[in-house]
Amino acid sequence: MKFSFNLSLFFVIMTSLIFGSCKKYEEEKFDFSNSSSPYVELKTKTLRTITEGASFPLTVQVRTALTEDVIVKYEITGDFTQAGELKLPANTIEATAQVLVPTGTVKSPAISANGVLSLKSATKVSDGQLIVGRITSLTEKFNVKVNAVTANLNVIHASPDAPGVDLLIDNVIVNKAALPFLDSTGYIKVVAGKRNIKVNASGSTSTVIESEITFTKDKFYSLFAINKLSSISAILVADSLGIPEDGNANIRFFHLSPDAPAVNVGIIVDGTFTPIFSNRSFEDQASAVAHQDFIPVEAGVYEMEVRDANTDATVLNIPGFKLDVGKIYTIYAKGLLSGVGDQALGAALIVHN
Repeated sequence: MKFSFNLSLFFVIMTSLIFGSCKKYEEEKFDFSNSSSPYVELKTKTLRTITEGASFPLTVQVRTALTEDVIVKYEITGDFTQAGELKLPANTIEATAQVLVPTGTVKSPAISANGVLSLKSATKVSDGQLIVGRITSLTEKFNVKVNAVTANLNVIHASPDAPGVDLLIDNVIVNKAALPFLDSTGYIKVVAGKRNIKVNASGSTSTVIESEITFTKDKFYSLFAINKLSSISAILVADSLGIPEDGNANIRFFHLSPDAPAVNVGIIVDGTFTPIFSNRSFEDQASAVAHQDFIPVEAGVYEMEVRDANTDATVLNIPGFKLDVGKIYTIYAKGLLSGVGDQALGAALIVHN
């Protein structure tokens, strides 16, 4: 048997393979359809979620190679507005720009803002307009969600004779229902920076507490409404919520009973009173800040007592007081020494984690 090699046929086959490979490669990059003119489009249209002050990438591409630069303009509309442009250099098929969303984009008390980025135009340096979008410019858009830089605020109603209250941040009510005595909002997100905080009698425009407070990014705070209604005020403390050491709970104490004397707070161990917090008087802002740090206490079940710091007489006994491992607590004296019912002197507990 003789083997015959047809050189001409070999070249035909190889040429077809090479041409087919190149054609496939080119089709992946360029559009050889019957488009009326070159067009620019977004490479990706997925949701971008960022924190204000950061950037996100915007990538555009052309489907027909161009020999001159193209300026592509975009805009963001919705909860915030922004506009800009990027250059698609000559002889390239795509370009990326970083879109910076400035701090302050989210307007308090909202903690996020939503927008839609759209391509608006594409212009060659020779002033020739390109089509935006293969089908229509309305398809060349994607959603942008911007999260504010935030802190965390817990508001506690500790004014014994005050009615239910509303919390306003930058003049907008943020609680869904009136906040009654001894209740709290739990930690809510607030935009970092200087905020106007008001406490109003619920359902009214009567402001009983107002303050300008500067909140630091990612920090936790507690705001207590304190004292009798006729002298109502507020104290603000920072909450350091680091995990307690093994076997411990972290606790602190605030004296928030306006007519009670200075007190010592401690536990009964083998019949002996061991003070943990000594000579605590009704708090003001300065003393509250001085007392805002948590201290470690071995977890367990205790008999706790509150004693008059001057006479050592027991004014409040709390048997079966449980501190769980790894938990963080604020204990505060609540009500009135002269109060009855809900306003009676007692102790309240906030669990922070």
